[in-house]
This record gives sequence, structure tokens and C-alpha cells, in this order.
Amino acid sequence: MPKTILVTGAAGFIGPVFIQKLLEETDYNIIVVDCLTYAARVENGSSLSLKMVVDLLREKQGSAIDKRYTFIDSDIRSPHIKNIIETNKVDYLINLAAESHVDRSIDGTPEFILTEMLGTHNLLEIIRKNNSENNDKIERAIFVSTDEVYGSIDRMSGYEGERWHALSDAEVSTLIDKYKFTEQTPFSGGSPYASCKGGADLLVGSYYNTFKWNNVTGNVDSTRMPLMITHCVNNFGPFQHPEKLIPMAICTLLMPQVENCKRKIPVYDDGLAVREWIHSEDHVSAIMGVLNGGSIGESYNIGSGIRCRNWQMLKIIFEACKKEAAENGFGSLAEAAFDASRRGGMVRPGHDLCYAADSAKIHDDSKIHWQLKHVKDFEKEIIKVVNWYKQNPDWWKQTWTSPEFTSYWNRKYKKIQETNTEPFDFYSKYKEQLKTTL
Repeated sequence: MPKTILVTGAAGFIGPVFIQKLLEETDYNIIVVDCLTYAARVENGSSLSLKMVVDLLREKQGSAIDKRYTFIDSDIRSPHIKNIIETNKVDYLINLAAESHVDRSIDGTPEFILTEMLGTHNLLEIIRKNNSENNDKIERAIFVSTDEVYGSIDRMSGYEGERWHALSDAEVSTLIDKYKFTEQTPFSGGSPYASCKGGADLLVGSYYNTFKWNNVTGNVDSTRMPLMITHCVNNFGPFQHPEKLIPMAICTLLMPQVENCKRKIPVYDDGLAVREWIHSEDHVSAIMGVLNGGSIGESYNIGSGIRCRNWQMLKIIFEACKKEAAENGFGSLAEAAFDASRRGGMVRPGHDLCYAADSAKIHDDSKIHWQLKHVKDFEKEIIKVVNWYKQNPDWWKQTWTSPEFTSYWNRKYKKIQETNTEPFDFYSKYKEQLKTTL
């Protein structure tokens, strides 16, 4: 009898890739729950991202795929989730639902607390009650989180702000080796988004610790709260919303500078921040590995070991879009981008300058069997993503030119862009450096 898996928040960035993997590699019955916020590319009341994935697989596998896949427009805060789980006798639950953009969390929007905290609490209560009252138990539940909950290596090491800007790549690498996040690193989220995710993760841990006990025997009963957490580094790949750095850079360079879209790429701290990057397909493979072989009650860092400064990432993207950038009015990256945090205003106060994770635990677990597939040539992988956006303008152009996104972009960046008269000089300063990883 095929298992039934419920995936919440699957209309966003990671979800479509995960659903594609489930449809291709398992016989599971798949239920997707998503409330289709702005972050889901919505067309005719449904997720265009999921539709693209399902339509492609329908061409390969036939209409039988429709018997395995169900989409439900609902919110993880809704009591209706309980009915979905009980009616469909859900075996596995993967929670991808989240408000995820740091810049929006700084605006003080309550959605981050409502989704991350209250939504997680609702799911945990449903699991607790279901597994104590019903014979059809949820066997495994994974709460997908971020490495940002740990804080930032610049703060951990005492090299904040200008002190970080002065560090060489070698000095940064030394600090990363010393301070990179392990599963035992205390939470110290530096933004409202990261703190909300960290709070949700602590809530998951507290539910496991409190309710894992068998009331009769007094022993641990892993079937009562079969919870696991993953903390992943920064993702790149198809279907990422244009508000994030990589797609925002690509869309800026590809989109002709029509009147309502005369935008440049907003970059923080001269592009000197360091991020660890993983392809969304590798992230999804890790989640599958944890689902199949992870230990209940554990958390797992998911990382690639590929780290670079943001300016290095932007340079790769610019070179891949150079022809289009010239046609759209940008002669160089210095003309196409502006510093949004050190000149003309503080659009992201408290900007984290370095994330890096130690993911030895998941790599070394023989039961999880996880292998990275997108790490051999990082630049080529980024170029593939650029090409995806080139080939799928129907997916992103409507969002890029929409009143909602235009209003958001203007509110966050327009004034700062207009007051940045100095050239964004890192491109000419660093253009001869070919090294892309730390």
C-alpha cells in the first residue's frame, strides 16, 4: 500500500522541486497544502510552479499521475489541516511553509510570527493528538528550517561591520573553520525572520522532549512525536521569487528598463557578505534522505561547503547576462547595481555577513545515504539557473512588473537607488579575481 505524504508550503521555491522528486522517484500519494501567498507564483487561482512540474511529468507518465497528486488551498494555521490528515491517513508530513524574506521581516510584518510560530504550533498539536488518539499515526514529520537560526559568524567572532570588510579571503576562511555552525550551535537569529524560525524550531524540540514518553511504561515511544528538523544553507535554483538576491539580479539584467521597472540590483555591504550555497535539488535530496533514514528527535544541517562573497556570485550572473545587460542599458555591473546598506540608508539593519554550516552529521550518516550532485562546477550551475530564467520569462515577468512587487521594490529600494550617485566600484576592484569559493 503506497504511503501518503502531506507537504505544506509546496507552492514556493523548494516545494515544486520536492514534489517533482516525489512524483518521479516514489509511489507515494502526495497532498500539497499551500495558502498561495505572494511568494507563490499564482495563475488562475493555482500555483504556476507546481503546474509546470506536474504538467511536465504528466507528459512523461500519463494521466495516472493525477491519481497520486492533490492540491488543497489551505493555511497551516487552519484547523482544517487536522481533517486533511485524518481523512487521508497521512503517513509523512513535510513542513516547508514559511515567510522567508529577511527584508520583509524587518518591516515588522506579523505574518512571520503567525506562519512560523502559530503555524508550527498548530501542526505540532495535530501530530500530538493524532498520534495519541488514532491508530493511523503520522510516522515521520520533518520541519524544514534555515541555518540563519544560528546567527552570523561575523558576530560570533567579533568581526562585525567594517572589521569584516577589512578581512582577506584567507582570514575569512580561518574564521569559518573555527565558527561554522554545528547542530549544537546555540540559536542567535539576527533578523526577525531568523528568530521566528528559531523559535519554531525550539517549539518542535520542546514538543518532542515533552510528549515522546509513553504514559503507561514511562519509556520513550518514538511513534508519539516522530519529529525531525533540517537547517539548510542558502538555496539557488529554478522557481525562486525575484525578491531574493540571485533571481533579483538575473531579472534586473534580463528585463528591459521600461518606465515602471527602472531598477538596479540592491546589494548590501559592497557585496562582501559570505554565503554558503546549495542547489535546491540537492536540498530536496537531503530532505528525502532524512525522511527515509534520519533519526527521530534529531536535527540535521544541510550544506554543500561551497561558499563565496556576494560580489563573486553577482559577477558570475553578470557575465552570464552580459549581452542582455548591455541591451537593457547596463554597460557593467557597476552600472547595474548599488550598495543598499552603506551609502544612502540602512535598508537591512543588522545585516548578517557570514553563514557557513558544518554538515558532517548528515553526510556521514550511512542510513541517510545523501550525495551532492551540483557541486563540481559552481559557476556552471549558476549559469544553468540564469538560463532557466532566460527560458521561462512567463514565470517571472508578471511578478516582476506586478503592482505588488513594484510597490514593494519602490518602498524598500527606490529612494536609496536614486541617492546612490557613486559607482558600485567592487566590480572594477575585483574583476581580475577568478576564485569563487572560500
